Amino acid sequence: MVHGANAVAELLRSGEPVSRLQLQRGGPRTQELAGQARARGIDAEVVERAALDRLAGTPHHQGAAAVTRSFPYVGIE
Repeated sequence: MVHGANAVAELLRSGEPVSRLQLQRGGPRTQELAGQARARGIDAEVVERAALDRLAGTPHHQGAAAVTRSFPYVGIE
């Protein structure tokens, strides 16, 4: 889970897979992020804040949350 407008924008720029993207209806960066998603062929769900709170697991999501794959950590060895 990635949440926050800047974090989601960076995820969209990175080319990493996005399985779900929710943007807050009327959010300050909704149009910008939706455009980035469209450019990558990702359908953004525009939802009310309460739905986004549930997906992000926090009310501090800045109007954007995305589900992506787990980060592949590498051991020190």
